[in-house]
Amino acid sequence: MPITIGAISAGVGLAAKGYTMYTAGQKEDEIDIIHNSIESTLIDKFEELIVSNFESIECPITHHFTPGIYAREMFAPSGSFLTSKIHKQEHLFCLSKGKLKVWDEVGGEIILSAPYFGITEAGTRRAAEVVEDVIWTTFHAISFITGEERFLSECEQEKIVDDIEKIVIIPHENLLLLQDKSTNSLKEKEEIICHGFQQE
Repeated sequence: MPITIGAISAGVGLAAKGYTMYTAGQKEDEIDIIHNSIESTLIDKFEELIVSNFESIECPITHHFTPGIYAREMFAPSGSFLTSKIHKQEHLFCLSKGKLKVWDEVGGEIILSAPYFGITEAGTRRAAEVVEDVIWTTFHAISFITGEERFLSECEQEKIVDDIEKIVIIPHENLLLLQDKSTNSLKEKEEIICHGFQQE
């Protein structure tokens, strides 16, 4: 079976153990506990397939800062596959360019085309197949952001982004990748996952 978002949907019945739902009323620490107790999710399996079958590509990230707001803009090329981090907080997102098939464990598969504006709920993790080059931007309310960060060097901005990720991302290790001895180190795997994969 080719690796597609549809293939994820077809596998739902085989991966009921990893099927997780989050409610709007759950606290962030409860979401951490629930997600970290899952042995393997469908998106972990999809991630393992793309790591095993495709070369990594870079999806450039641009950071934007205004008082109280951090925005993360990502470009992904047509033909690539992506998996997201697990989002700890509800936040806004915008698809300003392109088209992609998106799958998450709660909503299933949908096709999004620019322009599109939506809300990501806490606990969401997505997989995507990019149909046309996309620009996807997330917007996060971060109280310590002054807006002056936009004048800092790229290296200084990355240190701030590391602190932001501790607030907005739930730590997660894909145990299927940890079992794969053919990839060098976990850190290298994490860097690859952040970038996505492209079909030849």
